[in-house]
Amino acid sequence: MEIKTKYNIGDEFWAMQGNKAYSAKVTNISIFAGESIVTIMYNNSPTFAEEYMYKTKTELLESL
Repeated sequence: MEIKTKYNIGDEFWAMQGNKAYSAKVTNISIFAGESIVTIMYNNSPTFAEEYMYKTKTELLESL
């Protein structure tokens, strides 16, 4: 199995936190792999799932 992440350590990303746009850098990547699913989580507190992270603020706002 090969797992590729959308972000690397040090990459900036945008996400929503408390109904506000939030910008941070990736400091931690956790990968959980099972027989039929792979979940990639970034950072520790708060934690963000890859599908809710965006490379730019514009991409985040357009997703709303």
